[in-house]
Amino acid sequence: MKQNHKSNKNRSKLFGVVINPVLSEKVDWKNMSTLEIGENLKRIGFLDRFKLREALNNLKIVNVSKYKTTINNFFCQLELGSESRIPHYQLAIEMRTICTKR
Repeated sequence: MKQNHKSNKNRSKLFGVVINPVLSEKVDWKNMSTLEIGENLKRIGFLDRFKLREALNNLKIVNVSKYKTTINNFFCQLELGSESRIPHYQLAIEMRTICTKR
């Protein structure tokens, strides 16, 4: 008798990540113009998109099977929070192998 194996929909190569700036000081993002937000991000050393792309392209992750895997593809954009206006990167990352347990 053949056993049918159902795919586990909880296992995926695709997941989302949000990267926020870490601040040691209180910053009032709500009252800043877009230009001022950009200047503050540079001042605090927040990753620009080129450094982020380089970091993601060189990233190697050990998956649950103890094998190193890399990112297959990713999409990202710098966004402002709808109410807080806190800048952050929103990423969708696709790994080459599944990185979650069965």
